[in-house]
Amino acid sequence: RMIKDKRFLHFLQEQKTKEKEIRILTPFVPQSYLETMKKTLYDLLHTPLFHDSMIIINDLGMMHYLHQIEPDRKLCLGRTLVFSFDFTPWGELIYENETDTVQQVIKQVNLLDDIKLNFFKNYHVVAIESNITQNTAPSLDQIATSGLDVYINDSFFLYGIQRSCYIRRISTDNQCDDEKCDAFIKMKLTGQWEDCAVFLNQTVEYFPSMFFLHGNQICGSKRLDSEHSFNHIFSE
Repeated sequence: RMIKDKRFLHFLQEQKTKEKEIRILTPFVPQSYLETMKKTLYDLLHTPLFHDSMIIINDLGMMHYLHQIEPDRKLCLGRTLVFSFDFTPWGELIYENETDTVQQVIKQVNLLDDIKLNFFKNYHVVAIESNITQNTAPSLDQIATSGLDVYINDSFFLYGIQRSCYIRRISTDNQCDDEKCDAFIKMKLTGQWEDCAVFLNQTVEYFPSMFFLHGNQICGSKRLDSEHSFNHIFSE
């Protein structure tokens, strides 16, 4: 709806006049929404306002589709495609008994691999978005050195996404509510599976102190306060 809102488009045009980059965030796309999403993106790409916009992708099939219809379009991998065991709050408990060599591999982000990087560069991926922790910062530095821009969100840490927005699950008419969807709903740990007794007490100290739902996103507060070397840091 927003991309047809004249006020919103006017706002974007003003930002473009100020030499701000317009970035289009796309979601993971279920099969039932595929054709609708493809048409929406096709229309966007052929709208003058978005001609030089970067597309943030969170779906590999959509990445392939976009590259087919516009090979020179700048693409950015979204945070659902860039992950690490270390992004799990209790990740250290998962790999603490591994050798140092194995731990170093597990701590890095999944893209730190020449074959993967070359694969994505062939699709004209020029940037990535990522969470950041103390343990993943070195691998993100290496990815930046490889030639990809690294964007770090300085507002919140994305732990995962749900299939649908929680508002749709609690709504009697199964419809979204823009105002409610924009609200952040706080969450807290109330219990754990009893069969996982080894984690029963330990995970509590690793569980995010701020944990919330935003639409279909499961988020927490940022986990790295120290300075790091990335030039691309943004807040939402």
